[in-house]
Amino acid sequence: MDDDAELVEELAEALEAAGYRVDPFTDAGEALAVAPAQRPDIALIDLKMRVKNGFQLARELLAAEALSGIPIIAMTGYYTRREDEKLMKSSGIRACLFKPFTPEVAARKLDSLLRDKSSD
Repeated sequence: MDDDAELVEELAEALEAAGYRVDPFTDAGEALAVAPAQRPDIALIDLKMRVKNGFQLARELLAAEALSGIPIIAMTGYYTRREDEKLMKSSGIRACLFKPFTPEVAARKLDSLLRDKSSD
C-alpha cells in the first residue's frame, strides 16, 4: 500500500515475478475495506501518505479481528530516526524497508516475516 501508483505497480510486478500473489492498493480506505475479507498473509505499507498515514493504517489493520496477527512491513524514505522506530513498534509494525530499496530486498524481508509467522 502506497499512494504512489507507479511505485505500487512496479513493486507488485516484481513481487509477483518472485512468486507472491499481490493485491496492490493506493488508497488506505480501499485497503481497509477489502483486507478483512481477503485476509492477506502480510501487509507492506508506506508510512508517509496523503489522507491517512501508514501508522494509522497499521493500527486500523491490526484492530480488525480477522487481521490482528498480520505482520506489517513499513516502507519509508522519511521516517529514519530512533524515535520513529518507537512509533513504528507502537503501531504494530514489525519491520521496515528504507527507500530506495530493490524488489529483492523487499522479497527477502517478506520471506523472513512469513517464516517467523509460520513458526508462531
